Amino acid sequence: MNTVVVDVSVVVRSLLPSGSTFTQKKFRSYISLVNRHELRLLSLPLLPFEVANALRFNIKDPTLAIKTYEVFSRLPIDITPLSAGQLGEALVASYRFATTLYDTSYHLLAKLMGATFITCDREYFKKADSWGSIELWN
Repeated sequence: MNTVVVDVSVVVRSLLPSGSTFTQKKFRSYISLVNRHELRLLSLPLLPFEVANALRFNIKDPTLAIKTYEVFSRLPIDITPLSAGQLGEALVASYRFATTLYDTSYHLLAKLMGATFITCDREYFKKADSWGSIELWN
């Protein structure tokens, strides 16, 4: 079974009405594959916090933000933590690519799981594409 790791940029763009149509359609197709047991979606334990924070600053109405967060919470995304040693690897890589530890951690998770890291973060992609196992969605 194929596995992909998603970050906050993909999830939020798929949830917000103002998000990319490409990302919304592609993410829905991935959810369908997960539901048919043909794909596994993974992310880090920090994803719920990042999603909630992104909703806080992108949705003006708190009631709508909570409803959107509830939709997120039902998505079939398996949460997988990094060990202390793996987090150290991510820290070293974040220095190497001059990126945030958060972005690099998602990417490292994909590499460790033999998966592809999917992001909408063009700046991160440009800096870390050479590390492999990454796909940019617009």
